[in-house]
This record gives sequence, C-alpha cells and structure tokens, in this order.
Amino acid sequence: EIFTLKNFLYLPSFHGWRTNETSETHEQIFESSSARTNKTHEQIFESSSARTNKSEYLVYTDACKIPATPIMPEYYINNWNWKEEPVPDCREDRHFIPFVLEDEIIELKFYDLDYCSMYEIKRDNDSDDYELINHGKILERHYNVSSMDMFMAECNNSYNFEANIRTDKDSVQEKLNHWKNIQDKPISVLMIGVDTSSRSHVHRSLPKTLGIMKNMGFVDFEGYHSVYANTIQNFYAFLMGLSEAQVYEGCRPSWFEVVDSCPLIWENFEAHKYVTLHLDDWRGSFQWVSGVGFEKQPTDYFLNALFREVLEKRDNKSGMSRECASSEPLPSFMIRYTERFLKKFKHIPFFALTWFTMPLHDFPEALPNMDERLHELFAYLQSTPEIFENTVIILIGDHGERYGIFSSGSIEGFLERVLTPLFIRVPENLKIKHPEINFQENLIQNSDKLVTGFDVHQTLLHILALSSLSVTPDMPSSEFQAQHENRSSLFLPIVTDRDCSTVNIPLGLCVCNTTTEITSLNNPFHELMILRFAVDKLNEIVEKSKYSEKCESWDKFVESVVSADVIEIRGNSSKILLKFKVDPDEAIFEVQVLVTDAIIADNMKIVGEFSRITSYGNTSWCVGTETDEDKLMKSFCHCLDEEEMRLKENPEPSTTPATSTASVNENQRTETTVSTADVDYSTTAKPSMVELTTTTTYKGNLPATTDTVPVMTIQKP
Repeated sequence: EIFTLKNFLYLPSFHGWRTNETSETHEQIFESSSARTNKTHEQIFESSSARTNKSEYLVYTDACKIPATPIMPEYYINNWNWKEEPVPDCREDRHFIPFVLEDEIIELKFYDLDYCSMYEIKRDNDSDDYELINHGKILERHYNVSSMDMFMAECNNSYNFEANIRTDKDSVQEKLNHWKNIQDKPISVLMIGVDTSSRSHVHRSLPKTLGIMKNMGFVDFEGYHSVYANTIQNFYAFLMGLSEAQVYEGCRPSWFEVVDSCPLIWENFEAHKYVTLHLDDWRGSFQWVSGVGFEKQPTDYFLNALFREVLEKRDNKSGMSRECASSEPLPSFMIRYTERFLKKFKHIPFFALTWFTMPLHDFPEALPNMDERLHELFAYLQSTPEIFENTVIILIGDHGERYGIFSSGSIEGFLERVLTPLFIRVPENLKIKHPEINFQENLIQNSDKLVTGFDVHQTLLHILALSSLSVTPDMPSSEFQAQHENRSSLFLPIVTDRDCSTVNIPLGLCVCNTTTEITSLNNPFHELMILRFAVDKLNEIVEKSKYSEKCESWDKFVESVVSADVIEIRGNSSKILLKFKVDPDEAIFEVQVLVTDAIIADNMKIVGEFSRITSYGNTSWCVGTETDEDKLMKSFCHCLDEEEMRLKENPEPSTTPATSTASVNENQRTETTVSTADVDYSTTAKPSMVELTTTTTYKGNLPATTDTVPVMTIQKP
C-alpha cells in the first residue's frame, strides 16, 4: 500500500494541470533589500524557481508560484494511525428523544417519566443572551414542541438537545407568501465550511465526499489562500468583503462590540426575501475572544444558543462530552439540521452557511470521521433537482492546522496553514440563464490562480447581480462591477499578475514563491544570531505591552533552535523560517526573518508576526480578554506568580554595589557572553555593514569553530 501511495503523492486535480507559463517572482516581499546583486543567491533563486514542469505547482504565474506538496506527506505516511477516533463517540449517551416529527411532536423513549423535564432554549430578542425556560415535568411520552425553536429534555441527569425548523414565524411566513406565485426565482446559495482544515487535509480526509463532488462538477481551487491566521478575520473577508482593519475602523471598533452593524453577506440576500440559515457550533466564531456576537438574531434560523447550552451542560461533566447533542456528535446533528432546512425550503430561494468548528478546531484529524455523513449530504443534494439545478454550492475553509508536530515540523505544514479548501459548483439553471458567461471554463481557469475570501465575497454579490437583484441597498445590479484590482468574481477570468500585496494577503502569511527545496542554515553561529534577534523582538512585544510588569521574559537556551530553514531567496536577501523554543515551559514560536547581506541585527527584520506553536494553556492567566492587545498577549505572556509580580512592580532596594558601564562606539571591539547551563558562547566581534568576523567558542557537544562571514551564503543541495 505504501508503494502504491507514493506513486500518487501529488494532490489530484478535478480539472487537470494548466499549460506551462513563464516565471518571474514578485519583488514586494523584499522591498527593503539592497539593490546590490549576489551572484550565488541570484543563481540559486533562478535555478529553483525557473522550472517549467508546471505539475510541480498549484499556482504558476509570473507574480506568484506556490509549489504542490504531497497529499500524504512523510509525517502522515510514518503515522499510519493519524486519524482521530470519533471525537467523541456519542453512542454511549442516552438517547431518549428520537428525531422531531414535522417540527411538532416528539416521542420520549424513557421508561420512567417521573425523572424527565422539558426546557425551552430561548434566545433574547435584543441581546446575545438566552434563557432556559423550564416547562416542567414531562407527563406523557408524546410532547408537543411546535412552539419552540430549540429545546432540551433532561432525564435522570442526562441531556438531549433538539431544534425545530418552524415556518410559522412572521419573518418566514412573509417570505413564503412573497414567493408563492413567482415562477422565475433567483439562484440559492449553500456554503459548507470546515474549520482548521487545509486543502490537502480535506483531500486525504474526505475521499468519498470529494469523489461525489467531482462527479457533481465541482471545481477545486488549488490557489485559495487564507488572508489571516484565525477564523474570524477570514470570515470578515468572505462574509463581509472587509479586512480586519476596515472592520475595526468601521462597523466593529473592538471585540466587545456586536457584529450587527457589519455588512454580512446574508443580509444582501435577506433583503430580497431569501430564507437564511447560519449554523456555527461551539460558542460561535463571531463570539471569539469576547463572547459578544449578535444583538439581533442574524438569520431566520440560528442555533448559537443551543450550542452554548450544550457546552454549559456537558463540558467537563463526568461521562459526558461537549461535542454530543445526544447520541450523535454535533457534526451529524448539524448535517441533519441542514438537510431538514433544505428539504423544507427547496422550492424557494435560500442562503445557508453551515460551519463545522467542533471537533475540528481542537482535533483536525477527526475530519475523516465526517466523510460518510458529508457524502450523504452531497448525495441528497445531487438527487434533489430543485436544489441541484438552482443552487450555487461552496465548500470552504478558513485556515489549516496551526499547532502540533506536523504544522511546525515540515514545509508541507507551513504551506498547509494557509492553503485552504475552496470548491465551487454552478447549477445548470444559472448557466442557461446566462449563456454569455462560460461559468465552468472560467472557474477552471481561475482555479490555479491566487484566490482569497475577498473573491468569494465578490462572487456571492455577483450571484445577486446575475438575478437582476440589487447588490446592496445603494447599488442596483446594473452598476455592479464584478472585477476589481484586489478582488474579482470567480465567474469571470481573473488577472494573472496577482501577488499577495495586490489581494490583501499579509506579507508574513504569504506563501507565494516558497520553495520546497528547503535549505537549512546548518551553521550554529548563524542560527544563534538569528535566534538572538528573534527572541529580542519577542521580548520587545512583551516589554512594550501593558502587561510588562506581569510577564516573564523569554529566555533562549542551548537547544532553542528547532529549525532554521531558508524558504525564499531573492538577490542579497533570504527569508528564514525560524522555529525556536524558549523558557519558561519550552514554549515554541515561529517567525519569518528577512536577512540582507551579513547576519547582524541591522540587516534583519521580522516579516509578518510571531506565531505560537504550542498552547499557552493557563500560563497567561493574568491577561485579560477585552482588547486586541489582550488577544495578542495571551500567546506572548507567561505570567509571573503573584509574589514575583509584587517584587517586579515594587523592587526591593539593592544591596549590590553600583557598577559603571563604559559606552563604546561601533569601531571599538566589544565582547558579549551568552551563558546557559550547557553551553557558553563567547563572541568577539567588530561589526560592519558588509563583513562580520567572529570567534565563537562552544562547550558541550558543539564543535569549536572560527568563522569569517562576509555575507550569508546559502547553497542548495
């Protein structure tokens, strides 16, 4: 099986590889680099990027080349049991509510009703809160729940959760009446989202689902690139068409503001009498950090209160799992609810977004356990003409796995963090209504270009315009422009000269022109200098924060460098992907460092942001959750204990005699010693912009060396 697998390592494409094109990488990432050329670097860069075998790339344009990586990297081949067991296995839970019959009657299957009570989970009308209303003891096995959107039955300290899809609500009745006599209805939209799953991970985890999707005519976007490392900021892109900065400057100035004022895409469809659904389990992506989401219910059907009550009742309870609604895991519950929604509204326009967070957020390897159930959902879509012929269907992700050994230990993990799934299918009726647009050909042509959530948002707006519906309250369909410089509807051909700077991808997140031919520095002194620079910058973040008196400083040690790999070279400049461990607790961080010419601090700069690979757990207990700085410092602050905080804030008078430190200029010889328990580095250096001469003495297992380093020269194998 392993030999067979290795013959099919590269990701399958639903549409085949594109023809060869010429290549030239973008300059933006090295804007501050010296204009001087370094023949060694230039030659290495050109030889690694000028290959003409396009099948080695997911994206291959003049401005951006993203290498293809194996669907089953070495990590997964070596860890044959990588798939998580179902998280959780809910079959042990008591199941005393069979599925709701026509959203009206349930039949309880429990022998002793004396110990059973019914509760309604009712969301507040004007806040993000909800209340649990006790409807008393259950006296008969048949119980009418037709007046409840969400409810919970409790029997003998066991809990079952269920939800209705009521059509008697005024907002829904108005929409049903609106469409009753209209024959030519606009196209519907169904979006299925998976958290913490890269495109590669979807391929290796959902073979059965992707098999039926291929048969249905989905197009696989190989160059779909996250615009941020977290879910909510990617939501801003494809659900609002806004960057994080634009959201802060406008509709949501802080995490503790509700999202109601933001231009969420389903509101555009709501304005045209679409029935709307948003399912997002766990506490909800919009409630991330602050716990504040929506003041008004955002869509016609919204079960956030139910999912929060599941956590409240089941989290950390003996014998219970937070991912079970009853005897089925939450993903199965959500798929079943989505199917019920689709069956009920298949004859009228709808916009539905079902987003799977649990258990994927904490256990991405649990995704294969959803394959069978997702396959059943797509099989239902394919077998239902009212949906299949009238609905744009999108499978989408936010970001890949950010933590764990695979993510931090390979170039595949580095790439998979931002290369997320995007699969789109256009229905036949949309193609028939607009023969002037070659939908399938354009989707395929765009599928190997650099694409982001901003393009997805523009595509969703385009769906409204194609139905002659106003795109926004101020923009009729006739004024809609499908293509802009930084975003474009994917129904039309997009330009080929895109790079990260033109499509709103932060520099530190960008993987354009990354090479898989990784070259390790393999020079302890180079690694030490880059490590020292990175740790200093990390501590600067802590020292400049309002928590500076509450956090420990991060300290490097003999085995701090986990890896230091050259991931891109351009002229005199090299971009180093540094992973390093620091005390306390051997926390692991990752950062990209751009080095120009000699390896001295003046020639280095941080590209993007630091990422914490290991979990901070409760070590950041002293950090609040009210601001963006709080959110950042959760990862970067290791809180002192209370006594250490007291001493740091109110230091005791020193009994050590004062010492003086002479100042030196850059032409004087300086000595620096960095000590740890296992190694002593003594460095004598005379800094220069172009030459660094060092003598470094190592103790322990490292060899004694004397290096002269005119520039950092890196040769590829």
